[in-house]
Amino acid sequence: MKKKNIIPIIVAIVVLIIVTIFVLFKKNEPATIITLDINPSIEITLDKDNNVIDIKAMNDDAKIIVDDNYKGKNLNKTFDIIIKKLKDNGFVDENELDVILYVDGKLNSSDIEGSIFETFNKNDVNPYIIKIDKVTKEDKKLAKKYNISPAKASYINYLIKENKKLSIDKLLDKPVKELMEMKETGKYCNEGYTLEGSWCIKEKNRVSAKKGRVCPEGYYDVDGTCYKEGKTIDTGKLKCRAEYTLVEEECIKNEEIEPIPNEVTCTEGKKMTKDELGLSRIESKEVNQIICVDLSNAKEPTQRCLTINHTMIDGECADGPKPTINGGCESGDYLVNGGCYTKDNKDQWICTDGGIYHKSQNSVPKYCPETIKFYDPVIVSYKCENGYELKNNKCIKEYREGPEREKTCEDGYELANDRCINKKDTANYIEGYVCDDEESRIEKNQCIIYERIEAKYN
Repeated sequence: MKKKNIIPIIVAIVVLIIVTIFVLFKKNEPATIITLDINPSIEITLDKDNNVIDIKAMNDDAKIIVDDNYKGKNLNKTFDIIIKKLKDNGFVDENELDVILYVDGKLNSSDIEGSIFETFNKNDVNPYIIKIDKVTKEDKKLAKKYNISPAKASYINYLIKENKKLSIDKLLDKPVKELMEMKETGKYCNEGYTLEGSWCIKEKNRVSAKKGRVCPEGYYDVDGTCYKEGKTIDTGKLKCRAEYTLVEEECIKNEEIEPIPNEVTCTEGKKMTKDELGLSRIESKEVNQIICVDLSNAKEPTQRCLTINHTMIDGECADGPKPTINGGCESGDYLVNGGCYTKDNKDQWICTDGGIYHKSQNSVPKYCPETIKFYDPVIVSYKCENGYELKNNKCIKEYREGPEREKTCEDGYELANDRCINKKDTANYIEGYVCDDEESRIEKNQCIIYERIEAKYN
């Protein structure tokens, strides 16, 4: 009798154990997987209650962010720890952070986006989030091959399709901020360089910084005064430099110069060049410039010698006569009528208007300019210098560059050098680190000098 009473109890205990195990298993079953790509790439797995059951570092940078202390924490607390570690390890630039977000499971990307904004803003960081809605088999294959997250692989695939000059190898190690800039501007850099605006930069040298007077933390130096610095707010709009115009998310500037006549014709007179007329030697204009002329009354310059007792011999002036020596003349002299004459190159050519030209100066025209009738040539077509395109009889050269994201400031702050400052809140300088080279960037106690080359453009 006792055995019959024990059996139901044993069965109940077994069922209870099975149910407990099942409940525990279901509780720890992954419900949502979140991938964050910044430069560190992190994968967070949540249970059905949105608590962390696993967190993985998906690249080397993430290893200093990820540890076992996240497990069991809710999403906001998890993001709070992550952003603090990102700031402590130098992954946050000017209080801004670009994030590629991919969510798979119970929650959707909008749910996670709100939590990121809440916790990041609480830590004075302004996030710019790219949401990846779908990861394809091709993306997963690329991610596995190159050991990157599927979300980053998806974004890289998108960039490559947009810009055929890019390759996977050029993009693998790029931080999210640079990938976004490449997408928006169409500009890119070769391996080893980082894109910043219109430039590709690479560290060239670093030296120890010197002790000096600097602004305290949270303040920014503008023209020798330390002002309180605030957060810049991304308006979502694009802007161009003053001389450029925004056209379909691209900044365009046109440089205009006068065109060069390519072909001319003469409605009156004969078409000739200044060189053919000998005029290029007495005028500063182009030798091959086309002009229209009527030569029906043109007269040639008259030749004469400067000195009265000189004699014109074979079209050249000669000084003489001098007596012969042993019946002959010195080498190069002329023997005329028993006398010797020496060439003196003092001949002149004179025109009817009194213009005087010298053969020795290579300035004698073929015809006297005042006896030629000139007509303006008619330009049939124009041409442009290399790099310019002819449009409406103007030579146009087009320059293109990527736009910048427009920024604004919260109330009480204004933009200065792309930073938000409060001009009513100043501070005194304190002891810190400074660099001799103005082009250097200071990081902790190091002055870093970068090589800069112009970015390439698709």
